[in-house]
Amino acid sequence: MVRRAKYICCTRCDWNEALNCWHCETQLIWGGDHDCEDEEEFAMVTNLSCPTCDSLVLVYYPTQEEDEDVPAYE
Repeated sequence: MVRRAKYICCTRCDWNEALNCWHCETQLIWGGDHDCEDEEEFAMVTNLSCPTCDSLVLVYYPTQEEDEDVPAYE
């Protein structure tokens, strides 16, 4: 089963749309999300791949400062 990355969303902006490959414009396939245990600067990395040209895209989500107004990750 192939799961396509329908939407990638940043909580800091209003951008919310499908991601396409920079090289061939094919919609990227979501490969999974992983915790960044060795990186203090980043909390999570998402990997996306292109089924047409085999490009790999890694999206790093920054670690947020502890703040009472920001909900905790679950």
